[in-house]
Amino acid sequence: MYVAILMNVTNIGLSAALVHGFRLGTFGIGIGSLVSRLLAAAVMLWLAFGRDLPVRLSFANPVRGWLDRGTVGHLLHPGHVHGPAKWTGSTSRGIAP
Repeated sequence: MYVAILMNVTNIGLSAALVHGFRLGTFGIGIGSLVSRLLAAAVMLWLAFGRDLPVRLSFANPVRGWLDRGTVGHLLHPGHVHGPAKWTGSTSRGIAP
């Protein structure tokens, strides 16, 4: 939540400064949004990889267990329905699929 507040305050401040101070118009808004999102991403990564957290991210072995042939094949199977049943409702025209 604090990172979102930091990102939004940075976005508002930079956008106002670049649009009104430097007369950049919509380009200034885009730069302000980009910089605020990059700042938020950097802070989130810094927090996620911190050593003092009880749960943290690590790149020790990122693919073991979830990147096997069966899992990837299941996820990439064309036309596979993920859920208990296929959708059987009507379309906007009232015709069943």
